[in-house]
Amino acid sequence: MEYGIETFGKTVTQKFVVAIRKKLGSLLQFPDANPKCRFIDSTENKTYRNIILKSYYIVYMVKGAEITVIDIIHQSVSPENMKDRIEK
Repeated sequence: MEYGIETFGKTVTQKFVVAIRKKLGSLLQFPDANPKCRFIDSTENKTYRNIILKSYYIVYMVKGAEITVIDIIHQSVSPENMKDRIEK
C-alpha cells in the first residue's frame, strides 16, 4: 500500500482499497460470478477467475469452498508474465 500512497496519494489509494474490499466482499456468496481468467488454465479442481477493477485484474482461485486471492495485476502486464506471476 505504501507504493500506492507514494505514487497516487493517500486519498486515491484509500478509495481504491475500499473498492477492492467491496468487490471481494461478494465472493463468499457468488464466487463464480466473475469470468474465468483467460490467461491461466483452470483445472478440474481449481478455477482461476478475475475481477476487473479500473485498469487491474484481481485474480483469485476457487478450489471447492476455498477462495484465495492470488494477485492484483495491472492490465498492461503481458499474458505470459501474468501466467508466470500466478503460477509461482
